[in-house]
Amino acid sequence: MIVAAWMAQPWWEYAFLSDDSPVSWLSSALLMGNAVLAFKLTLDDALPRWLGYGSTCALLLLTVDEQFMLHERYKHMRLLQLSSSHTVLAGWLADVPILLLALGGVAFAWMFSRAVPGRAAKNLIYVAVVLGVFAVWIDVGHPPTWLARLEEAYEVLAESLFLSGLLAVRSVQVQSSS
Repeated sequence: MIVAAWMAQPWWEYAFLSDDSPVSWLSSALLMGNAVLAFKLTLDDALPRWLGYGSTCALLLLTVDEQFMLHERYKHMRLLQLSSSHTVLAGWLADVPILLLALGGVAFAWMFSRAVPGRAAKNLIYVAVVLGVFAVWIDVGHPPTWLARLEEAYEVLAESLFLSGLLAVRSVQVQSSS
């Protein structure tokens, strides 16, 4: 992210603001890495099958969404269709996919905490989900400009913490098998 900001000088914000920025690409790559690791943990029986396969599918869907900006396209399409008559309704409907993402993240954290041993893994997942919900607020809310400039950075940090949580699951599995 630092290199992307440096290369975008003097307008470093563009490395973070745009959904087709280098940091957004990094976000897609991290989501794909999370999906692959969740799948591997499931195959190794470190994650319960229902949780592992569900996580893998959700992370793959998020990867495709991040790479091809699906929820942004939906949002703009929905706003154009409804904006002439129902501006409040249009705004709410346009944000439904991203709000479902936040709700799904909270539900995942709860299921993960019930199904996986290891305090470190749980704590990393909790922090990742909280930061992910914060990133959703940045996307749909009205944050101060100085916070909104780093929208993609919050997502990347949340995805990195999530990856760390999954790696912590792996280390719990390795320790318990020793």
